Amino acid sequence: MACYIGSAVQPLPQSNAPIDMDCFGDPTLMVEIGATSFSDDLGRKRLLYKQLGVEEYWVVNSQSKNVIAFAIA
Repeated sequence: MACYIGSAVQPLPQSNAPIDMDCFGDPTLMVEIGATSFSDDLGRKRLLYKQLGVEEYWVVNSQSKNVIAFAIA
């Protein structure tokens, strides 16, 4: 799930269509929810989102009901 948060964010389309990141930029917050790829979410995907410039990243493990939140600086 990608979230755009903050006062500088322009209104997003109200549909299920993919967001054009060339127009709207990188999401402010990314949330991965699952149970099977938890280690991949903490490793490869965390580094990918850091490269993209995402400011905050949450990993939710639905099996263990754990949430790990990263502030990416």
